[in-house]
Amino acid sequence: MTFAVNENDQMQNGVPKTEFEKSLQHISEQVRLMDQQLTIKVENNILLHFQHQQNEIHFIEVMVERMKGGPSYT
Repeated sequence: MTFAVNENDQMQNGVPKTEFEKSLQHISEQVRLMDQQLTIKVENNILLHFQHQQNEIHFIEVMVERMKGGPSYT
């Protein structure tokens, strides 16, 4: 009887518990990698937009200086 209980504890819907745990760990690792990739893409996108805005600000500053007749920064 105890053997049947122990065997039942090792199975989850007909799948060995260790195999089920390995599958969960594998899924967890995949989710972690996807999260990491998404974070990198978002950070790169933010950096790209920030640099674009900085370039626009610099261009406007140069144009304003030229209109004032001041020194030109290129």
